[in-house]
Amino acid sequence: MFDRLFYAIEFIVQWFSFATVVDAYEYGLVLRLGKFNRTLSPGLHFIYPFGVDQVFTENVVQETQSVSTQSLTTKDGKNIIISAVLSYRIKDIRKYMLEVEDAAGVLEDSTYGVVAAAVERADWDEIRLPEFTEEVYKAIRQKAFRWGVEVISLQFSDKSLSRTLRLVMDS
Repeated sequence: MFDRLFYAIEFIVQWFSFATVVDAYEYGLVLRLGKFNRTLSPGLHFIYPFGVDQVFTENVVQETQSVSTQSLTTKDGKNIIISAVLSYRIKDIRKYMLEVEDAAGVLEDSTYGVVAAAVERADWDEIRLPEFTEEVYKAIRQKAFRWGVEVISLQFSDKSLSRTLRLVMDS
């Protein structure tokens, strides 16, 4: 019962709110009647009440994301295990929030694809060179920029040859 009363009071306060505060580690955007109106930097901002303006905020400080391990085959036919760590931050809040759904997931999926394509084009000796990491980093950075994300660094946490054992069973 008290939780419903609390939600009712919270709704009334938000409904009549004429201002919003964006924290120092956030950026925000305002949708006015469902359309993009403006972006918000940290600080106090005045808004239209009664649901006319909706404010959405997002953390824009640097984040680190582990990209799960991939088992891939190089151009010279070697099976390898490769995993990466990305550091990134939101650079354009409008693109990030309005032009892509689940940008962090899209970033991880794109990284899988870029890494897989690069491994297929390279042999094992090329993959171990720093130039390989730089090539993959530039490709991921370029893709992420379209979604308002700045990729700060890419590090491969594991690059190793894999021994696989595959059993084939006849039915």
